[in-house]
Amino acid sequence: AESLSGHRKNVVGATDFRVRVSSALALGKAQDLTSREPLVLALKDKTAAVRAAAGAALAQVGDKTLAEAIDEAARSEPDAATKRSLEKSAKTLRLPQKTRYVVSVAQIQTPPNQKKMAGAFQDAVRRELARLPGVEVTGTEAEAVARAKAQKVPAMALDAKLVSRDARIFK
Repeated sequence: AESLSGHRKNVVGATDFRVRVSSALALGKAQDLTSREPLVLALKDKTAAVRAAAGAALAQVGDKTLAEAIDEAARSEPDAATKRSLEKSAKTLRLPQKTRYVVSVAQIQTPPNQKKMAGAFQDAVRRELARLPGVEVTGTEAEAVARAKAQKVPAMALDAKLVSRDARIFK
């Protein structure tokens, strides 16, 4: 069995288009978020089957922010069947996904003079969590528990503490 890192290399680097197609499909099946970049590159492959497989794989990965990259590939796609496949993949990404987890992100504990940095980290964590397939992000832990109970899915609470081993940063 090929490793995910091998598939990420092969989807853009293998000389045989069948290997590139197979790697794209394997990455999609794995729903591996670290595969986004090579799959987006594969949307520009010289072989239509690879471009279509890359679009389908990105739809399986589930990162809604990639719908525009697939749309862009579809707009410039010369092959009619591949164009329809890419359009379907972009549409799939835009569909609401079934919630599998509800997550709340608590305030990040930080030294008083680093509140702005903590807020930036918190916002970034919320954005990245929301990109994950099946993850719904809420404001409070109580809200996460209530929404998870209503949807019969697990609730999670994420908290963090911003620390530095270099005291100069927090002076």
